[in-house]
Amino acid sequence: MKTSNQLRFLEVYKKNLRDCIKQYPDMYKIKEADIDAFGERFITGFTKFKSSKNGIAMKKTCKELGIGYTYKAIEEYLGVR
Repeated sequence: MKTSNQLRFLEVYKKNLRDCIKQYPDMYKIKEADIDAFGERFITGFTKFKSSKNGIAMKKTCKELGIGYTYKAIEEYLGVR
């Protein structure tokens, strides 16, 4: 079961992925229909090992949530380490 921070992170991250797909189609090859599954895999990846935090969508998500753009800050926010 996801924590409230994980759910909020996922919500904001998926929103930013949608925006980035439209804004940067050459950088983001993910399809709109796959965003939900991609977001879920990201959270799972961060809870089990370090998923990559690179990308504009991730930077926007961290900024919007007021957390640092570091592995440590993301892990602490998600409550995984």
